[in-house]
Formats: sequence, C-alpha cells, structure tokens
Amino acid sequence: MLVLGIGYHIWFMIGLRTERKQLKADGLIHAESHFPVSLTLIIAIILLFVGIAAISSMIFHIGPFG
Repeated sequence: MLVLGIGYHIWFMIGLRTERKQLKADGLIHAESHFPVSLTLIIAIILLFVGIAAISSMIFHIGPFG
C-alpha cells in the first residue's frame, strides 16, 4: 500500500507541475514559483526503507531486528 501511495503522490505532483506549466503558457498565471519539497513523500520513502529493512532482517536474521 505504501508503494502505491508513493506512486500516486509522484503522479499527482507531476500532474500539478504540468498543469502549472500549461497555465503559464496560456498566460493565466504570471508568477514563477516552484512547489516545495514534499515532506510527505520523503517520510513515506523513509518508512518504506525501514519496513524493507525490518522484513529482510526477520527473514534473514540479520541486522538490529534479527
């Protein structure tokens, strides 16, 4: 579920950036501002790595979770 959520978040952010470029090209917006770094995406990726580390540790009996 987390991988699907990360994929959807990335797809949604790409869509927002594409829409913003189109609005600028159409002259509907004039200011150029960038979307900030997505803290939600960063936390989700960290949680994914922690989950993968925990699962692999339980399977292979290695690391701090073994």
